[in-house]
Amino acid sequence: MRLTQTLLFFLLLYAPLVGSAGQPSVLADELTGILNTIPSDSIRVDYPGNHSVFPPDIVAPTFIWHDQTPTTNWMIFVKGTDGNVYRFRSDGAQQPPKIDPDAISEANAHYRPSAYAQSARHWTPDEAAWENIKKTSLGKEVDIYISGIPDAPNADPTSLGHVRISISTVPVGAPIFYRDVPLMPSKNNSGKISPLSKDLMHVMKWRLRDISKPEAPVVLQDMPTCANCHSFSTDGKTLGMDMDGPNGDKGAYGIVPVEKNVVIENQDIISWNTYEDTPDGHMNFGLFSQISPDGRYVVSTLNEDTFVVNYPNFGFLQSFYPTRGILVVYDRETGRMFPLPGADDPRFVQTNAVWSLDGTELVFSRAPAQDAFASLKIPAFAGDDGEPDIQYDLYRIPFNKGKGGKALPVEGASNNGKSNSFAKFSPNGKWIVYVQAARGQLMRPDSKLYIIPANGGIAREMNCNLTPMNSWHSWSPNSRWLVFSSKGMGPFTKMFLTHIDENGVDTPAILIPDSTAANRAVNIPEFVNGEVDAIEKISAPSQESYKLYKQSKLFADQDQLDRALETINQSLALNPYYAKGHYRKGTILLQMNQTDEALSCFIAANKYDPEMAEAYDFVIYYYMQNEGIDKAIDYMTDLLNRIPVNPLAEKTLADLYLRRGDHSLAIQHYINAAQSKRYPADFYGHIGSSLLKLGAYEEARIRFERALEIDPDNADVIYNLGIYYQKTGYFEKATALFRQAVELDSNSGAHYDLGVLAMNENHLDAAAFHFKKFLQKRPKVTVARTKLASIYYMQGKQHESAVQYEMILDEDPENISALLLLSKIYATSANPQIAHPERAITLSKRGCELTVYKQPVYLDSLAVAYASAGRYSDAVTMSEKALQHISGTNNPSLLHHVQNNISLFKSRLEQ
Repeated sequence: MRLTQTLLFFLLLYAPLVGSAGQPSVLADELTGILNTIPSDSIRVDYPGNHSVFPPDIVAPTFIWHDQTPTTNWMIFVKGTDGNVYRFRSDGAQQPPKIDPDAISEANAHYRPSAYAQSARHWTPDEAAWENIKKTSLGKEVDIYISGIPDAPNADPTSLGHVRISISTVPVGAPIFYRDVPLMPSKNNSGKISPLSKDLMHVMKWRLRDISKPEAPVVLQDMPTCANCHSFSTDGKTLGMDMDGPNGDKGAYGIVPVEKNVVIENQDIISWNTYEDTPDGHMNFGLFSQISPDGRYVVSTLNEDTFVVNYPNFGFLQSFYPTRGILVVYDRETGRMFPLPGADDPRFVQTNAVWSLDGTELVFSRAPAQDAFASLKIPAFAGDDGEPDIQYDLYRIPFNKGKGGKALPVEGASNNGKSNSFAKFSPNGKWIVYVQAARGQLMRPDSKLYIIPANGGIAREMNCNLTPMNSWHSWSPNSRWLVFSSKGMGPFTKMFLTHIDENGVDTPAILIPDSTAANRAVNIPEFVNGEVDAIEKISAPSQESYKLYKQSKLFADQDQLDRALETINQSLALNPYYAKGHYRKGTILLQMNQTDEALSCFIAANKYDPEMAEAYDFVIYYYMQNEGIDKAIDYMTDLLNRIPVNPLAEKTLADLYLRRGDHSLAIQHYINAAQSKRYPADFYGHIGSSLLKLGAYEEARIRFERALEIDPDNADVIYNLGIYYQKTGYFEKATALFRQAVELDSNSGAHYDLGVLAMNENHLDAAAFHFKKFLQKRPKVTVARTKLASIYYMQGKQHESAVQYEMILDEDPENISALLLLSKIYATSANPQIAHPERAITLSKRGCELTVYKQPVYLDSLAVAYASAGRYSDAVTMSEKALQHISGTNNPSLLHHVQNNISLFKSRLEQ
């Protein structure tokens, strides 16, 4: 038997295969005997999972396994239900990942797949092989065996793994529209983290995937803003899409017919900010908007308060969910926006609404309303306890032609101690799949998919869930397939399918391969009820405007300013509401020395984006230079009246009031700026420092402690909190905080304050240590060097003291204090290696010149210098001159000192 096995495997390994799709086994029963001699678990098949079901219209998967034996070749056997065995050969090599160089940043460049992932073996059937596998497993499960064979003559098989899969008789039959994004969180100059820099919005892409093709064409890219959530009507004929401000409005929403070439014109865009019951000063985003099945209505969450925190970790770079909001419906036929009765209670947050198949009811997420940033603790990562502890329940409500009704909890998806969100009805009306997590919604690290009957019932955790994160799901039009996003194969989110049978039972997740580059992510996938090429291109005026905007920058960088100005004007003609376009035009006009014209552009930029600090920075500078600080204050005040919650603008206005001397107003606006809980520790630290300087000590302390809740190891904030305790007389606390700051950051200014505290307690060695540490990093801070020089002098270290004073004069030759004290050392030292009478005279003369020979202390210094050089006559003359200026100073000690010197110098003349 062993000889037969060896011979058979030798033939399989080294004999050429007839056709890449494999051939029937020479003897199926003999192969069975071979397989039975090797443990079937000596190879671990990682993917696909056992009992996975593939659609007949999907491209070939990549089989992934781990083999612990020293094997370099593998044979894959497909044992069909007809008794035939097909074989394929593989070296197990992984194909190099496709990397998008534009999606690499400091935030994600460090990422490498785990050692386990890198050691995996891969095999992707070619097209013919996959077709053969699909034929033999259509509608029924087949066994697939992977066996390792050492690369040596007469080698016996050493390992074996097994997986059972099938091909469904029901195809997916529809394309998937999805967003293809880089995961590149970035931090701006203020320390604020964004999921993606505004300058990189154009690298986002939208694709339409036909799963039978090896990749998906891009149908939309080069958008200047973050177009994101989208939905299609049930018949696939209407598309609705958040536009996030192509008309200068973050509540903008486009609604267009689905065509091969979709063009979103300005007239196709509505604004959720036209809702008449929007509170004063509030700007609506319009969250999770959904088009009704017939395409007539759109439901959205308005008057929202949204918890949004961004993180530097690209894997889970954001927490995002509303904590207040009501459901508002837009009627496309009448143009009217109205709240949906029964889902418009301000005591609750009502969000994530989705239509039933016939449009007669909606299911939405509801929870008691709360302030998004009620907690003082800002989370450091997704799932941190600093997030609002909000748990949604699913509710259903009749639409009743817009009249609404009573909202009732959905059985199985409410009151279960979990957060339930993002419900999706199956097109056949039988099921609802929703997301469940400990709190929040959607892309949570612990989010899992659950299924319940459409009318409610017992919820079941789905078999397709991976770890971590399962979300953004969508049903295929035939209700047999569910697409969803997950990070189960790495931090770069991928797109998966699961098959759902008529009883609601789903199968293990299967990957839709090559949906994007290996270092990009897939999110918001949605089936479109239409042909696989239903959309070939989506464009918008803002998109073309952005292309011209980029061209204008290239021309400006090449000093082709006339062409740059012409191009940016063309861009603004297409999209006159694009704030960055106006800002770009302003910078070009500045290069052309057209300052007044540039001013109007920066003002226009702030009109459409009041938070654009770079624009109002120039406006303020212009007004300060030409019209005065009052005009600058008026401008910032008007800006804040338009968007009250604008922390950076509040801080800027506070800075202006401080410059004008209005300390009470400055304090108030610093406090207003510090009310925001969306900025990082450094922002609160800067606010606290400003309040500290103004004497608003307790307000400063609150901000420092707030900053440390966000970043407990922020040395600058710890240092400034120490300053607070120092100023309020708590010296022990101050010292402890200063020591903590220098342990965290050797560059900390706390060394200076530790030196001052030690000097006050006459601990001169400790004081000198801290001043030296401080000066190693900040050598030009004169006050610290002066203190170190004086310590050395008090310790009798005249040489070391003189060195410090000489360094001070190198930086500041007219520092009269250093001139005086260094002259004293050179004139009075008993050490001939230190004494330098001529240098003392030069220094004292300069001090007298700077004080116009009227300050007695400097006149006395020059007299002593003359005496040290033996010029007693000059010394007497200068001392007598000092005596003349002392009479009006009420300084008896100096008077006595000078009188004694005159007597001493005269006695020396007589000798």
